[in-house]
Amino acid sequence: MKTIDEKNDAKREYMVHAKLNHLHFIGAIVVVILTATISWAQQPVHSVQELQSKLKADDELKVIDRNGKTSEGRLVVISASALTLDVRGVHQQFPEAAIREVKIRRPHGGKTTLLGAAIGGLAGGAALAAAHPGADSANPFTTSVGVMAGVGIGAGVVALKHLFTKRYQTVFIASGIKKP
Repeated sequence: MKTIDEKNDAKREYMVHAKLNHLHFIGAIVVVILTATISWAQQPVHSVQELQSKLKADDELKVIDRNGKTSEGRLVVISASALTLDVRGVHQQFPEAAIREVKIRRPHGGKTTLLGAAIGGLAGGAALAAAHPGADSANPFTTSVGVMAGVGIGAGVVALKHLFTKRYQTVFIASGIKKP
């Protein structure tokens, strides 16, 4: 028959393994999301002809010319050698030779919100496990509450950030220009 100390030791060992299993699972989710986010990134092209396949009419663009002047507007038309923007009701044509960089405004997608949720969940689970080292932290339900609270907080913080920022992605850099 086991003594009380042996039972307590077995219980403590179970709790440690349960915590580690939860943290490993959450860590694996974070790694998967980070890998997917990184692989979705696009590399900028170096000719307007290549840019044609990346843009569509009415995309919101920021064009920076070779002198550093920035123009923002919606794409009207793009050909193999130039693009035309509607800048506050006026059509402006930009030949490829005059363009330094083109950026497209991307909506804030779910990828960064998912990333925030994953990091928040990991932090919430870890915080709960650290704050309550007793028997309750080994309970999957209790740990799940901490993880879900972290998921909500992480996703909420990222979503609020998106309300106040515009996100542009560089889709074109002229040949011979290095991105700072």
